[in-house]
Amino acid sequence: MVTWRNFRPVGRGGGIFETSAMMLDEAGKPSGKPFQLEGCVMETGAAWDGSAYVAAWGRLTLKDGNRHGPAPASESVAAIRLGENGEPVGGKFEISGTFAAPASHPAVASDGAGTTLIAYEKHPETGDVPIKIAFRMLRAGP
Repeated sequence: MVTWRNFRPVGRGGGIFETSAMMLDEAGKPSGKPFQLEGCVMETGAAWDGSAYVAAWGRLTLKDGNRHGPAPASESVAAIRLGENGEPVGGKFEISGTFAAPASHPAVASDGAGTTLIAYEKHPETGDVPIKIAFRMLRAGP
């Protein structure tokens, strides 16, 4: 599985630019269908948890859906499990981030036995509090 940033709400769309994750076969050729991680994808990470891929991404969301011109934006982190064919397994997980307290730069690691750790930057609501590195653990299961 490969993931990439897409700048979707601020760039020219179409084709591969409307996607941000894809499965590759052993030869490095696309297999399965591409998948769109939601929003303007800024940073990505993925790991195999033993039964599916866990993809996490930092995204930029423009306030009021404004796609053009200067607008306040929020940064947040979300994750999803994807099967070997690129299809979602379950729903999306909202990890962290609001307009007042953004989150960004996720990194993903797994033990390959169903436990995945997502590390990310957690920004405070005020500038006098330091940025922290936060963690969220996901476990595969029914």
